[in-house]
Amino acid sequence: MRRTRCAFTRASILLACVVLMYQGRAISAEGGSMTLEQLIELVRQNELLYGDIDVTIRDEYETGSMPDAPVTGTAGVGALKVIQKEVCRHRYVVQGDWYHRERAGILEFGREDRQEVIQFEQYDGDSTRSRSGRLARLVHGRAECGEPIRAHALFQRMVGIVEPLSIFLRGDTWQGTPPPPDAQTLWFSEYKGERDYNGDPCYQVELTRRVRSAKAADASVLARCLIWLSKRRNLIPVAYVGYEYDAPDLAPHGEAVVKSWLEVQPGLWFPQKLEFRALDRDVLRTSGKKVLAWRRIYTVESVSLNPEHPRSFFQSVTFPQGTLVYEYNGSTRIRGYRVGSPEDPDLATRNHKGVNRRLLWMLGIAALAGAIATVVYLRYRRKERT
Repeated sequence: MRRTRCAFTRASILLACVVLMYQGRAISAEGGSMTLEQLIELVRQNELLYGDIDVTIRDEYETGSMPDAPVTGTAGVGALKVIQKEVCRHRYVVQGDWYHRERAGILEFGREDRQEVIQFEQYDGDSTRSRSGRLARLVHGRAECGEPIRAHALFQRMVGIVEPLSIFLRGDTWQGTPPPPDAQTLWFSEYKGERDYNGDPCYQVELTRRVRSAKAADASVLARCLIWLSKRRNLIPVAYVGYEYDAPDLAPHGEAVVKSWLEVQPGLWFPQKLEFRALDRDVLRTSGKKVLAWRRIYTVESVSLNPEHPRSFFQSVTFPQGTLVYEYNGSTRIRGYRVGSPEDPDLATRNHKGVNRRLLWMLGIAALAGAIATVVYLRYRRKERT
């Protein structure tokens, strides 16, 4: 029943996409052009086709060199070691409102410095449970998945952007929406028209990052990127190119491309292999030389749009002894504790249940002893009478 309902929903969305595509062609035929708003709505409709999914990818990342000792960088939480190489497997499952995400692999910070990484994140309709090593989070309610795997947003995911493509393409000034008040730069998006990429008919969108100014046209451009959305494959990006705009004559500092595709179902496509290459911007700007800064490759190992897992699959994340757990009610932190410590609420509950069990056991023994004593007493009285 559930599979039939999903198939009907997917067919309805496909029909809506076809109608929107023909509307876009009609606009072009009349001498006008598709608007950015119409294109983004087409993308959003196609994203809905991948609502339920079970996908596993192999993630291979490496920088241009491997240092002998770890390189330390700074972040908001303090000094962190820079990842030089990573080989991980990611799995992402969405089934209705439930989701499951896992990541397992090896991180390398230097030639002799490696670390295993294991992460889990789940939502079962009631609570969200996540764990990374010995650190965990328990949220009463739904928390958004930290690193979803979306067919339309794989290029973005490679650089740490997790929002859907239909949101990303809006930029920071979508339909008059005020940007964040503290933003120093803003992204502006523009539909450039129909452009082929290596013979693949596409829609092209340009995003430019500008210094925030009262007049956007007067603001200096810091960077720009071009994205090609495949018309034949559900408007999934087939290529991305990024430029340093203050050096427009130089080669792109970042390029991504889909190398092969999977047709998951008739008319529904998924990138099978993608590669993102980024050049060292400083070297490119000062000397024009192309020196690799980093490279990332995604290889899809399996993908299904009809997952059918029991709810218990989305409740399998456990917190081992000694795990530090932060508990939240929505976005409000309630408490923090280590599993197995006196502050562990589950331990207190287990102890309380243990006390109750011991009390019931003692009462049962007392009742049994009382019953035996009563039987012995009655037999003794009966013997006296006889």
